[in-house]
Amino acid sequence: MQRFATPTFSAQRVIACTARAVIASTSIVAVIACSDGKAKSTGPYADLVNSALPKIEEQTGLTYKQPPTLATKSHDEVAQFVMKQLTSAR
Repeated sequence: MQRFATPTFSAQRVIACTARAVIASTSIVAVIACSDGKAKSTGPYADLVNSALPKIEEQTGLTYKQPPTLATKSHDEVAQFVMKQLTSAR
């Protein structure tokens, strides 16, 4: 019967792997603990959007995966968008 050699690990290697695992676990827990898990909007209307998000999520029963964006557009940009939507073939 053939016997297979069992791998040997040095104590230093085991300690190093354990230390890396502990550091990685601690880092992940710290990142998760510091975030509240809510989508946050940025931009000129961030305060308005962020204050409305909980109300919208509560009323719809849904949560945002990514923060919504709210931006200002000029009259010409809006007119161009509307005309493109009206004239495009669907």
